[in-house]
Amino acid sequence: MFDRTEISYYIMIIWVLGFITMWTWIGLAMPQQVMTGTIDLLISHIEAGDWQSAQIDIDTVNNLWQQNKFVMQLANGSEQISAFEETLGELKQAVKNNNDSAISSVGAFKTMAREVTSPFPGP
Repeated sequence: MFDRTEISYYIMIIWVLGFITMWTWIGLAMPQQVMTGTIDLLISHIEAGDWQSAQIDIDTVNNLWQQNKFVMQLANGSEQISAFEETLGELKQAVKNNNDSAISSVGAFKTMAREVTSPFPGP
């Protein structure tokens, strides 16, 4: 019924289709645009000194993280996730304490968020 060459073609096609499906599913599940847009708002609120709006923005980013944590962990290494969580925690404390150093943390956090929300990011 199946010879060795024919079965290897079927396996190759199934593997390629599975990979494309996985790439598409993870790409659609990642909240990259929403998260980077919220971080841009956070930056503008911190620069303006509007700490109340900045707190709302940081809560929104934290909620996005909690909602999509599983997908982000699937697509990233544990080191990236740990660094992302650590920087998010530092940024939350800086905004909570109305600390002007939050502007320096938010730049690094935006870069990390871009990497963590990319499907299959590079090294």
